[in-house]
Amino acid sequence: MNITKLQEAYNAKIAEAKALANGDVTPEISDKISGLLGETDQLKVQIDMAKRLADAEAHAAEPMGTKAAHHGGVRPGRTRVCPPSITIHGAR
Repeated sequence: MNITKLQEAYNAKIAEAKALANGDVTPEISDKISGLLGETDQLKVQIDMAKRLADAEAHAAEPMGTKAAHHGGVRPGRTRVCPPSITIHGAR
């Protein structure tokens, strides 16, 4: 799925619906606008799916090494020091 092409198609459908809505909105035109808006809903779902897939592929490409967040923000081999305002009960 090409996100750019999907977004272009989405924008084209919106522009077409807006152009139809500028004149007299007969029942036939209203049906056409509803159809276009239904197509934009489908395109939004495809765009969201393509973005999620791209994010997943980017995440999968990242190295799986440990990061500081996995260690509570402390690099391995270092100890966490509590600020003086925090008292650890039972500590000697």
